[in-house]
Amino acid sequence: MEELEKFLMKELKDLLAKYDELYLDPIIRDNGDFLIPLHPDLKKNKEAQKRVADAFSEMMKSDLSKKPKSKAWV
Repeated sequence: MEELEKFLMKELKDLLAKYDELYLDPIIRDNGDFLIPLHPDLKKNKEAQKRVADAFSEMMKSDLSKKPKSKAWV
C-alpha cells in the first residue's frame, strides 16, 4: 500500500506542477486521504468575492421589502 501511495503522490505532483499557481503540493492525511490545497492567495480572493456577493444579495433583499404592498384584489 505504501508503494501505491508513493506512486500516486508522484503522479499528483507531476500533474499539479502544471498548475503550481493554483495548488500547493498534495498531502497524505493519517487516514490515507489525499489533500490538494488551494493556493492561499486564491482562497483569500475567493473569500473576498463571496463577501461582496453576500453583501449585494443582502442589499437586494432589503430593497425588495421596502416596496409598498398593494391591498387591492386582482
